[in-house]
Amino acid sequence: MLPDIRNPFFAEILDGLSDRIAGARYQVLLCPGCNGEDAEARVIHAMIDRGMDGMILIAPSPRGPTSNMSPASCPPSSSRHGRSHAYDTVADDDLSGAALVVNHPADLGHRRIAHIEHHETSADCLAEMPNAIRAEGYRQAMRVAG
Repeated sequence: MLPDIRNPFFAEILDGLSDRIAGARYQVLLCPGCNGEDAEARVIHAMIDRGMDGMILIAPSPRGPTSNMSPASCPPSSSRHGRSHAYDTVADDDLSGAALVVNHPADLGHRRIAHIEHHETSADCLAEMPNAIRAEGYRQAMRVAG
């Protein structure tokens, strides 16, 4: 499940997944996540109803349908920073990544390093959304850089 097929980043993930399973008995079936809990729930339940062997959910809603999924129904894997005992999560280290992005220009002597962000206000989003975690990594690195 991808949140937005038009985003080239997600197309790269799809290409990598397709390359990885080439020759296996599995097929990639793509569903739009639609960036909303209700739409995601419909997609996930449709996948379960059709007896999928597994699911890869790219950026599901933080408190959406994955929060109460059972691996027995269809083993999911998620790429959101949230954690679950029911499924595996693969996520970048956005906190450290943001620090690396700040440190490079800071090490070159730059002092005015901007970060443009979508300001999150939801506690769930602040804890789990990659953009919020990157923003916090930026702020921490800027404080360390003085």
